Amino acid sequence: MPDQGTRDTSADPTGTARTINLPEGAINLTMATLVGSYETVARHLDEVAKIPGVKGMMFTFDDFERGVRDFGERVKPLLG
Repeated sequence: MPDQGTRDTSADPTGTARTINLPEGAINLTMATLVGSYETVARHLDEVAKIPGVKGMMFTFDDFERGVRDFGERVKPLLG
């Protein structure tokens, strides 16, 4: 059911329950998987960053240490 977060009258106005509702037409990229070369991943991230309302992204890696290192050394320098 859409807009359930605003129905919780006891929710903190700045909390997730209130702010998680997306405007009509917004793209929800929850749990998106980016696959490709470092260049391809950087290009996809640049495109996501252009979507109105995107304020941040959260990443997870199968191998955390390697993933963070590879992202920082090989993807981040390619971002626009």
